[in-house]
Amino acid sequence: MPYCTECGARHAETARTCPRCSQAIAPPPLENDLDDVLASLDDDVAAIDAEPGLPPGADDARLSDRYLEEIQGVRAEIAAQSEALQALNDLSWENESAASVRDHLSSALERLRQMTPPPELDEIHRDFVSGAVRLVHGFVSLENALAVRESGPAVEAAQTEIAEANDHFRRGADALSDYILERSASYQAGAAESMAANRPNTEGDDRGLPGLDDDDDAFNFSFDDEDDASSTGDASGDDSDLDLPPLEVGEESDDVTAADLPAPAEDDLPDLPPDLAELDLGEDPAMPEPVAIGGPIGVPAPPVETTAPPRAAVATSPPSSVHAPAGSRWPDIGDAPTDSLLLDIEGGWVRGRPQVYDAIERAIRSAVVDALRNAMQSRTRVEEEARLSLRRIGTERKRLLDEVDALRREAHDLQVEATEIRRILNDLERERQLATERRSQMFQETEAHRIQLLTEIEQLGGQLEAMRRNIVDLLRLSSSRDDEAGGSERTPPVPTTIRITGVGPANRAALEIAIEEIGARGGFAMIDGPRTTGDAIEARFSSPEPDAIIAAISGIDDPPVLFKSGPEGGTIVFSAL
Repeated sequence: MPYCTECGARHAETARTCPRCSQAIAPPPLENDLDDVLASLDDDVAAIDAEPGLPPGADDARLSDRYLEEIQGVRAEIAAQSEALQALNDLSWENESAASVRDHLSSALERLRQMTPPPELDEIHRDFVSGAVRLVHGFVSLENALAVRESGPAVEAAQTEIAEANDHFRRGADALSDYILERSASYQAGAAESMAANRPNTEGDDRGLPGLDDDDDAFNFSFDDEDDASSTGDASGDDSDLDLPPLEVGEESDDVTAADLPAPAEDDLPDLPPDLAELDLGEDPAMPEPVAIGGPIGVPAPPVETTAPPRAAVATSPPSSVHAPAGSRWPDIGDAPTDSLLLDIEGGWVRGRPQVYDAIERAIRSAVVDALRNAMQSRTRVEEEARLSLRRIGTERKRLLDEVDALRREAHDLQVEATEIRRILNDLERERQLATERRSQMFQETEAHRIQLLTEIEQLGGQLEAMRRNIVDLLRLSSSRDDEAGGSERTPPVPTTIRITGVGPANRAALEIAIEEIGARGGFAMIDGPRTTGDAIEARFSSPEPDAIIAAISGIDDPPVLFKSGPEGGTIVFSAL
């Protein structure tokens, strides 16, 4: 699908306005715009090339003309394939259009290699060949790269090669246009010089004959009449057919003679036309010797009669008037040889005038053909440059769109990554707050536990002090009883040992504290313990009342303690749940 030249959006082939910017879409240039004009000029160009009298070097330039025609055909074919390549949507060898473009480009390259350019166009031809080679190779490389789904260096190398081919084509087209312009200028200059050389000089003509720059009504003829007259033979044989103006001198031309007019200088005399200069007057029996044109020229003779004098009358004229030496005076006006010579001169000018018009027409046609050819080449070059510019703009736009898409994807990825990082930061902040809260709670719990331990230590200190007092009191009581008994011997009470089995590490400290509190509050003097042996806790009390000890230990709730057996040998066994 083609691109819009305003906004670069794609549109359908038949679209009249752009679907994005609503701008009018210019129709693509047709290949046969100049076909009618060129077809009408083909015959004229062939006729101009075949006509004689072309400027010098025209024969040598025909080789250049043939080469120019061939190179223009090859360029047109390459341009057509470039347009077809631009219109392709599927660049793969399975596409028949792509294969056709490749075959046509290869054929154009083969035609370029077979062409033999003139020496002055050798460098231009090398540019075209190099451009065609790079275009074919770049197109094939691009097709192969896209066929295997390659990207990056391979595609960029192919596109670079195609761009180099376009540079070669543009450089060759510019050089070819400059060559055609120079050749056209030199051809026109040569044609102008040839026309100036063939045109008779009529300035300062004292004979009053109408020149080429006079009023065209002086000679009433057409090109068809002139062609008929030239084909019938010598026009001077019947001077009455020429619609010549009367040779007027003045109002009283009959009274003027050649002696009354000043003799002009020999350098002021005009040159003879080519047909009169090449005329061999010695073959005419009426004029045995050529008449010298070095003498003075008088005024024109009076109007001649309707019937030209016969050749025999000319032959019977006095020899002295015909064989005048160079530098002498002309015979008198009205003499038969003089009038015949003047009529021949006028007839030669009349016959030479169509040649001048033909030369002018050939020059004009050549200029028109060159102008049209240059215009066509300029238009082709401008169209190629415009297509290349549009192609480069389209490629650059596609590259920019791809880059924008890549940047958008990257921005989206970065946005997702930033969101993820922000979420992680929020999670870390929440964890930090939770850690801070746990730390504060741990500090509070630690402080409370420390306070509790200090309180328990104080309680234990009080319990120890109470136990010490109890022990002292017991000792005193025992001592006093001993004193009262009169020294009789008594058996000391057997201490009671408790054993709590199945105590876990988590419950050991709580049970030890509970046992110490029982010893302090229950009035039982704890002699030893509590101590840990494996998974059991043992303690010794001085109280001989096992029932009271069993009741006190069984009353522990955290953890619950159950009575198992005893007392056996002074040991009571409990089990922790």
